[in-house]
This record gives sequence, structure tokens and C-alpha cells, in this order.
Amino acid sequence: MTRLAPVSTPGSSSDEQDRSSTAARGDAAGRSAALEQQLCDVRERAHKTLQRAVEAEQRACAGERRIDALLRAMDTRGPIDQAKGVLMAVFGLEPDAAFDALVWVSQNANVKLATVAERFMLDVVGLDLSVNPRDEVTYLLARIGQVHGAYFS
Repeated sequence: MTRLAPVSTPGSSSDEQDRSSTAARGDAAGRSAALEQQLCDVRERAHKTLQRAVEAEQRACAGERRIDALLRAMDTRGPIDQAKGVLMAVFGLEPDAAFDALVWVSQNANVKLATVAERFMLDVVGLDLSVNPRDEVTYLLARIGQVHGAYFS
């Protein structure tokens, strides 16, 4: 087979065509590289935005947990303070010592402090404190502390 020579048109040469096609390929490669860089930038911004959203969600969840804990503390504070007051009045204890006594009973019974305080207040109402209040309250605390949770069921 014989090979045909490229046809040149008037006013252009084969070198000019080669240069223009090379320039076109270079422009396309440059545009492609620019688009790839823009895509990388968009991905990076999206990743940072997603990361900030996840961190905000984690902070919101932590805040909700703190609010729940504070609400539980507010709900249980009344009975605990009442039980402390009874122990302070009966035994002449300081507030911290009365609280420590309730904590000790709670830990021995393996029951939450608020539950111990609520049950203590329910039972102390039925006690006859006119004769010997110290013995009655001591017996009640000992009974709560020794039962190890069965007292609360």
C-alpha cells in the first residue's frame, strides 16, 4: 500500500495544524487539572463541614446528658435532703455526716441513694419517735442496710 501525503490547504501548513492541536490538548489538560483541583477543594470543604456537624452533634448529645443528669438530681434532691434533716435532728449530725450515713446505707444495700432516702422517709413517718427516736431510726437504717436490696422490692 502506498501512503498518501497529508493534504495542505492554502494558508496553512501541517506544522501549524500540529501546533494548534497540541495547544488544544494542552488547554484541555489544563482545564481538567483545574477541575480536579476544584473537586478536591469541594471535597475538603465538605469533609470539614461534615466534621463540624458531627462535633456539634456530639456537643448537643453531651449537653442533653448533662440536662438529664441535672433534672434527675433536682428530682431526687428533695427526699435526700429530707432524710438528711431527719438524721440531723435525731442524731445531732452535721449535714455532711448525715449525707455520709445515707450513702453508707445505700452502698451496703446496693440501692441508689435516692431510693434509700425515699424509702427511709416513707418508713420514718410510721415510726413512734416519742419514746426513743435514736433507737427507732438506728433500727430502721440498720434494717435498710442489711437487707441488701430485698427490702426495696
